[in-house]
This record gives sequence, structure tokens and C-alpha cells, in this order.
Amino acid sequence: MYYPVMHYEGFKIFKPYVTKDIAAYIDIMATESNQPSVSDAAIVISWTELTNRALALEDFVTKYPASNRSTALQKELLLATSRLLYGTSNTPAYDYDERVIKPEVKKAYEDALKDSKVDTRILSILEKLLQLLNSTNNKFTPVIEKFLVETVNS
Repeated sequence: MYYPVMHYEGFKIFKPYVTKDIAAYIDIMATESNQPSVSDAAIVISWTELTNRALALEDFVTKYPASNRSTALQKELLLATSRLLYGTSNTPAYDYDERVIKPEVKKAYEDALKDSKVDTRILSILEKLLQLLNSTNNKFTPVIEKFLVETVNS
């Protein structure tokens, strides 16, 4: 299937002439259009980059709730949060057989918490998730599943 992809990088020349929220929107969308995070149901960027992109979306939605781009990015944030916590069909966060979180995923979560200077909803989720994972030897258990379902659906 083919579909058009907006090349947001080309809009960066207009950033000095638009409001801060639109400039931030252009940056977020250019990052995704230059290097998509998902292709064919597989995450094609690092888990660290995936985390950073989710945090950038969350930052936009928090800083610019009245922006005319906020609703669109809230939808993207929901998808990004789900991908961050579960992965995708072809790049799951947890090993299918062992049901253990993949080491690179856990490391990305830990690095995000270590590098952060602010408290955000996503970082709070990751902190709680890591506590749960540490108590279950990194296994995806019904307790973790319940936590993730409640988190993503709230």
C-alpha cells in the first residue's frame, strides 16, 4: 500500500515566522518524517530514540494545550506511549517465548529516568513499570499486564 508522506523538513524554513507551538510541531513531525519510527509493524529506531520521541510529544501536549495541533499530537502520544510500553507486532518489548522484557528496552527506560531533569507522566509510568519488573525478575506477569492496560487506557 502506498500513501503520501508530508516532508516536514521543508517547513523548517518557516519556523522564524510561526508561533512557538507550530515551530515545535514542525520539529516533531520533521523528526518522524525524516526517519519514521515504525515500518511494516516494526520499530526501526532505537528504543532510546523511541522514548525521546514520546517524551517530546508529551512535552508539546503539556506546553501547548491550546494549540490547534495539540489534538493531533495527543493521538500520536497515545500511539507512542503504547509502542513504548508494548512494542509493535514485529518488535515487541517482551520476548514472545520467555515473556521477559528485552534488555535494550529496559536499558532505554532506565536511561530515560537517569537522564531526566523533569517529572512527566511517561517517566512516572516507566519508573513504576521498572519497579514492577524488578519484583518479577523482568517477566511480563498479569500484574504488569494490568498496570499497562490501566496506564494506556487512562
